[in-house]
Amino acid sequence: MKRSVRVSEAEVQKLVTGAGYTLLEIIEADGVNRKMITVKCGKNHEPYKVPYSRFKSGNRCPECNLERQRLTLDYVVSTMTKEGFQYISGEYKNNKSLIQLRCPNNHVFTSSHDKFRSGRRCGKCHVSKGENFTYVLLMNMLPGIPVEPQHGVKINGTVYKYDFCVHTAQRLLVEYDGEFHFRAIENLGGEEEFKKQQYNDRLKNNYAAKEGVPLLRIPYTYSYPEIYNALVSFFKTHNIPFSAIEDIRPLYQDIYKVDTKRRKEVAEFYLTHSLKESEQKFNIDQATILYHFKAVYGSTKRVHLQKHTKEEIANYYLTHSIKETSEFCGLTYKAIRCYFADVYGSDKRNYIRNLEKDKPEEASRISKFKKFVGISPDGERYESTNQVQFAKVHGLSRSGMSMCLIGSREHTKGWKFKYID
Repeated sequence: MKRSVRVSEAEVQKLVTGAGYTLLEIIEADGVNRKMITVKCGKNHEPYKVPYSRFKSGNRCPECNLERQRLTLDYVVSTMTKEGFQYISGEYKNNKSLIQLRCPNNHVFTSSHDKFRSGRRCGKCHVSKGENFTYVLLMNMLPGIPVEPQHGVKINGTVYKYDFCVHTAQRLLVEYDGEFHFRAIENLGGEEEFKKQQYNDRLKNNYAAKEGVPLLRIPYTYSYPEIYNALVSFFKTHNIPFSAIEDIRPLYQDIYKVDTKRRKEVAEFYLTHSLKESEQKFNIDQATILYHFKAVYGSTKRVHLQKHTKEEIANYYLTHSIKETSEFCGLTYKAIRCYFADVYGSDKRNYIRNLEKDKPEEASRISKFKKFVGISPDGERYESTNQVQFAKVHGLSRSGMSMCLIGSREHTKGWKFKYID
């Protein structure tokens, strides 16, 4: 039995200093625990203890490893500025670190690298479900009347936008007020942005009053029926003819059209591309892509592909030999037979036999009266569609012919058989 050789302190010292580290302590093996060393890296990080064998095989300072893996602030900011967002302030320590940004519409909000990669953007720019539903109601209640989203007006030299402007004989303005109109929200700029929002709302209220333009404000706390009732009351107050809607529930689906379309687009792309390619195309994190795929297809990509692949291969094998099926899909005979059993509940031979008893017409279409060719031991070719008759004429076994045709056997009594497409 080979005895372990104790490594001298000088050898340990040479290895550690050669790697740019400082050796602080050596703890010898005691028959239970391995030889340990305490070292400190050249960047003055906290000393750490590590088995000598691991250090020898390349194990290094854990803090240095984290620094190598950690993204830089410049890199994170560059991914955001590519989409037109402006960096304002914030330090980057990890993917959850909050960074203050300004969106292309000049709104200030906070986000993290994780949130940004998952597709979350400025909350003020995001069209809420309530705002979407308000627009759908306006279009249905005022058919033929232009409804302009994001109607801009100039107040004190600055352009301010109302959510909707209805261009009737008397101009109407409609605002859907999200949560940030009523309280400070940390990731939307906090108290400072809330005060700005209140100031902007006062300016727009004063403008509407001064110009004599009716303005309806709908708070985010309203339910869908309450939004509809608010619009009805608003139109009646200002004598605006409108089309009443008996049941607003069918309109709910319009709220989700954009999200559903986007989700389907992501899922369909991922179906034929890798996760990394999908991440790069849509600039969303991998977890979101997987979530979208499962929401659209009802399972993971692997399970979805397996299911459809099995069905396609089993269906192909049903009307072709196993050799032809193997050439078609590139799978082994065993895998093909397993797929067939999973889909049809038995092997091919028994499935066809049972089919001949229960559904003879369908069975004959699949195999018995399907055109085939038989090649005799002398090399002569005979074409036929009736296996039973062919077997009687040439003194062959019907089951032997069938096994050749489905690919279970290469030949029977020197004869070879295969279906003709």
